[in-house]
This record gives sequence, structure tokens and C-alpha cells, in this order.
Amino acid sequence: MLWFAICGCMVLLSGQPVVTAQDHSLPRIEQVSVGFHGVTKVGEWTALRAQIAGPEGKSIGTRITAADIEGRPVQIAGPTLSLSTKPQPVELIYQQGPINSPVLVELLESGLVVASRTIHSGEGLTTLTPQTDLILCLGLSQPGFDAAAAQSEQIRIESPQRVAPLVVKNFPEDQLTHLPLDVRAWLPVDVCVIDAQCKLPDPVVESLRAWIARGGRLLITGGAQIPVLEQAAVAAWCPIQTAGEVTLREISAINSIIPGSSTLRFREGNRIAAQLVTAGGLTLIGSQEGPIIMRSAYGTGTVTVMNLDLNSRPFVNAGEEGPAAVAWDALPEFCRWLAGLKPVLKTNDTDNRPETDLNPTGVSDIQTQLVNTIDRFPEIHRPNYWVVLGLCVLYLLLVGLGDYFLVHKVLRRPELTWITLPLWIALGGFYGMSSARGTTGEQSLARQVDLLTITPELQSARIDTWLTLYENAHRRRSIEWETPPEPNASTTLRWEGRPEPGFRGLFRESGFHPHEAATVLSQNSRRIESWPIRHGSTAIIAATQVTTSPFQVNSDLTDTGAGRLVGTVTLQGPGQVEDWMVAYGNLAFLSIHFDRPAVPSEPLVIDIDACPTKLLNDFVTGTQNRAMAPRHKTGPEYLMVRNTYDPMSEDLAHLFRTLTFHETSGGTNYTSLTNLPLRREDFSHLVRSNRAILFGRWKPAPTASGTVWPGPFRVDDQPLTPSNRESFIRIILPVMPASSTAARKPTAAP
Repeated sequence: MLWFAICGCMVLLSGQPVVTAQDHSLPRIEQVSVGFHGVTKVGEWTALRAQIAGPEGKSIGTRITAADIEGRPVQIAGPTLSLSTKPQPVELIYQQGPINSPVLVELLESGLVVASRTIHSGEGLTTLTPQTDLILCLGLSQPGFDAAAAQSEQIRIESPQRVAPLVVKNFPEDQLTHLPLDVRAWLPVDVCVIDAQCKLPDPVVESLRAWIARGGRLLITGGAQIPVLEQAAVAAWCPIQTAGEVTLREISAINSIIPGSSTLRFREGNRIAAQLVTAGGLTLIGSQEGPIIMRSAYGTGTVTVMNLDLNSRPFVNAGEEGPAAVAWDALPEFCRWLAGLKPVLKTNDTDNRPETDLNPTGVSDIQTQLVNTIDRFPEIHRPNYWVVLGLCVLYLLLVGLGDYFLVHKVLRRPELTWITLPLWIALGGFYGMSSARGTTGEQSLARQVDLLTITPELQSARIDTWLTLYENAHRRRSIEWETPPEPNASTTLRWEGRPEPGFRGLFRESGFHPHEAATVLSQNSRRIESWPIRHGSTAIIAATQVTTSPFQVNSDLTDTGAGRLVGTVTLQGPGQVEDWMVAYGNLAFLSIHFDRPAVPSEPLVIDIDACPTKLLNDFVTGTQNRAMAPRHKTGPEYLMVRNTYDPMSEDLAHLFRTLTFHETSGGTNYTSLTNLPLRREDFSHLVRSNRAILFGRWKPAPTASGTVWPGPFRVDDQPLTPSNRESFIRIILPVMPASSTAARKPTAAP
């Protein structure tokens, strides 16, 4: 009877109409594109573009779901659409989950899902690690960068430690409208290369500008004319401009960048190129006729302009494709240098561990050290792993040998082990549970770490904050950060993870269950709802706020021509700056002999001439000269001693100082750590680009009007007062070269 019932149901079901995705009476999702031609990076904000169509006039909501660092679903609501039979584009912004995690796009009507589509890794979605350099080429493709990517891939087959992976994505002019307009979605990009003839849409220009100000690197290649620099939207902010033309007769200076490369010559004898000018930039390569390559800082990023076309002779062969297009043998290495990428190592660096080696500390990147530090609370005393292991061994000995001695030697009744063994187990369980309750604490805690970056030239401030919440019970929290009432102010919240393959690691493959209770992130990413935190566990929120700077910064710094600074800096704002130092070139100007203002409302005035100096590398690494007993009578001998970097250290001041000048301090050779997700926070390139960096400890205080800046976090709609808070400040100060002193004007931010 059961068999006939099943067959009858199958017959009835077979007669029902089947609704497919091609049914035009239902909403549908078409032509999904993730990131940049399907490429993004783990843990980064990513744009997903889709074509949505359906019944005319129907109102449909959009939603995107991705995995968080623990594989739990995070939902972000998108815009509400009024459908039409003609597909219309929609752009959704989400934070890409751990490596190889999928993304789910849904259409909702009255809260119910009416259409969905899942994008899996390898099926239109490629998640790159932070180690990979991602380059976008807008306009014409760049054979030099394509050759550099192919070279990198070939070298990594045999020796992956010699060079980082390199991915190049080309966007011709007819595809520029496919680029994301939200600056967050540009953060996975390391370098953007623009052909001189490329005409950029104004919305894309604004996204590019904001991306550069956040640490992006822009490269523009030119020729006799560079029309892209003449676009009104670009000329309004670009620090490098053109002023007429110049005749270049020789470019052999480029050969000095790549030793051993074949000599570059113009076949026609000379070439007309655009004359490059900049107010505060540097000439990287020049000739007797004028600059060839110039670079200038913009915010925390850089703009590089070359007045030669990389797509013409003597660099490439016109009309050729693939490897045959490269005419100059050193073009791939030269393109890497232009983009600011690390050069290909000739031999393996013996100081670097092979990728398969185990790390005894579990810390391989500066971000991991940062996350580990802010994940700890002084009020919570966790036992050392060795203590736990020792107690386990002691318990095994007690249950095994101890119980045997008790029942055989003392009680002389072995059958009593049926009673003593459960007692030992119960006693061990009681001790373990009581110890766990004692170490988890009895109250919820919060820790906040702030890193404030001020750019007086742009009159902007960006504050990156890491908030750690510790709970003494299972809870779901709502978290929000107050945003200043300014039209251009923006605030984003996201989860933070370790660039490691272990628990809560970005490199740990995970997915998510779509029916599991999800965390909800608002469309503007300013509020998180239902964030789950386990008993005795933590959750780390990374927040970024960009707003008008509340600090008044006046500076008139000048380079004397010998790498030293003269001038003053006056700083006044909501709080007090202590333990500061100013870095420029290879020098650090210290605050040893300066007294702090008596009250936070008083301005801090720094006379650079009165500051004692030290080599920047020595100051960051703690290098000291120690006198030794002379082996000869000619005089004392000195030994240079450098502090060993401790990846387990919880000294946030030293961590952020090392992060800010990571490359200057020796990079991985000094820290033994990589700096991948946070490499935009390395300002080593700025101190070599006519910029000085003031770094110090910042103690926030109310403004003159009594308001608190930045505003507090709100947890479950209640203002949060962290139990522990540390704040640091970095100010990017323009420096005028000695030759431009007469035209120098002090910079001031209102």
C-alpha cells in the first residue's frame, strides 16, 4: 500500500507546472559579477553587481549574505527596486568572508525570498589572500604589467618566496561603468594604472580620489598629451599637472632603475612629451629637458605620472600580443618599480620561512599581533597553556597511579575502584568548572583602541577603531557608532580577523548555513544587529570613520636640503598629544625636552629646531651603540645592539609605531612578521615624498563646545564606556623643499 501511495503522489506532482528562473512572471537575478572581474580579497569590502528583472512595477527588496570570521551568516540589506521587464543594474556592498566562502544574493517580497542565487568560489568568485598584489588597468591594457604577472606566476612555481602573487585586471573604456562607486569596494586594489587617453566617468574619478586618500597608488602613463589629467574632475585634486610640452632626447636614466638592463633609446632620435609640474612632489627620474616620472603624495596614498607611453616603442612592440609585445627586456621589473611593488628576489631570502613551516608563536602578521593584543583583558586572567597541560598530566597520574595506590596499598580492596574512580572524575569535573567560572569573570567588558590619521592638506580625519566586547553569558548585541552630523562624514563597521589558517583566521575555509540565525548589518554599514557572542568569549569590531578634522594644524616645515627640517608645528584639538615624535626622511625628531601643555585645551607648539634627532630606523628598532673595551689603544669600540621584536608583545605604542614605519624599520627582516592587511597604514613612502609624520599617544577630551569627539559606541542603544582604551594619532605634515621656500605657504586646517 505504501508503494502505491508513493507512486500516486509522484503522478500528482508530475502534473503540476514547474516554475523556472526563466519564468518572466517572477523576479529573477541575471549577470552577477563580483569584485573586479570576479576577483576580490578575503576580509575586504567587495561590490557585487547584478541585473534584476521581473514583473513591471513590482517592488522588490535586495539582500546579500556572506560568512563572517567564524562561518556565521551576515546579512546586508540592499536597495529596494521597482522592477521592469528590462533588466536594471544593482550594486551591493558586502564584506568577503574567509577563503573560498560563498556569497548569497536574494530578492525579497514582503520579507519572503522569491529568488536567490549563490556564487561559489571558483564559479565567478576568486578570493585572493592579502599577500597577492591586485592591479587594475583602466583604458588600454598594459603589456608590461601583464608580463610582470606572468613572470610572477612562473617564478612562484619553483620558488614562491621570491615574489608575491600578482593579478592584473583590465577594464577597457566601455567597461568603466562596471567599476564600483563605493570607495570601500576599491580597498582590495593595490595599484590602479590609467592610460593617458582614457576618459574616466566623473563618479569613478571621485571613487579613485577617495581610494588614493585612503592609501591607494595611482599610476598614469602619458605621452605628448595626457588628456586624463585635463579632465575637470581629475584636475580639481590631482597634485601633478601638465604645463605644455617638452622634447626628450634621451631616457637612459630609466636604466639606472634596473641594473643590467638593455639601454633605452628613441628610434626617431627624440620624442615630444608632456611637461610635468607639481607643487609638493618629487622627480623620480628626470633628464636635462625635464622630469620623466614624478610622484606626489595625496592623503596617505600616492599619484605617479610618467610622460612616456608604456604601450609604445621602446617599451613594447606595436601590434604584437603576449610575450612578443615586450620590446624592452626589463619592462616587467620596471613596471613593478613604477607600481611600488617589491622587486623579484634573485635568490631565496634565507631569513624568510618556507610557506609550509609551522610558526611556533601562531603570529605571522602584524594584524594578528594587533588582534591578539586587543583580544586580551587585564581583568581576565587566563591560565597559561603549559599550566593547563601540566594539570591534565597531574590529573591522569592522580586517576591512574594515585587511585591504584589508594585501593591496593592503602585500602587493600581493589574492588573499591568502582567507587573511587567516579569520585575522582566528579572531583576533577567540579574543579574544572569552578576554575572556568573563576577565569571568565562576572561582568561584561569592553576594550577600545583608536588610531587617528589627520591630513591637514585635505582637512580630513580618519579614525580606525577596534572594539572588543567580552561577555559573561551568551548574548546577541546591537552595535552602533555615532556619526558626526556632516554631509560627507561616513562610518562603517565590520568584523575583524587574523590573517592565519587557524580558528577565526581569514585563511580557514568556511561556508555558512543560510537558515542559521544571521547577524544583520545595515545598508550603510553603520549598525550591526544580533551580533552573537558566546559565554566567556569575545567579538572584535573594526570601525572606520572619515570626517572633517576637528584639529587645528598649522605647519611651516622646510627641508634645508640636507635631509633636516626647520620650522614649527602648532596643534590644537579635542585632546592631548603626548610622547610624540616627528619622522622625516631617515631622521626622527623626538619630544624629550618638550613639556606637555598644562591643560588639553592649550595648543601644542613644536619647534623642530629644538628637537633632538636620531636615525628613524634606530629609533623604531631600539638600536643603541654600546661602548666596549678597546682591543687597541686607538680609542673605544662600539657595538650596535638592536632590540629583538617580540610578536607576542602587548605594547600598542610600539606596535603602531612599527606599523607606521614598517618598511623603514627593515620590514620582515626586523619584525619577522609580514604586513599584509594593514600595509596601507605603513607611511614609510610618505617620509620620502616631502611629508613628515607626527606620531604620538592621544588622550581624547571634550571639545570646546563640550561635545565628545569621536562619539561613543552604542551597544543595545546604550552609550558604551570601555573598561580599557588607548588612542594614538598620526598627522601627515607637508614639507616644502628648500628650493621652493619663497613660494611656500603655511598649511592650516580650520
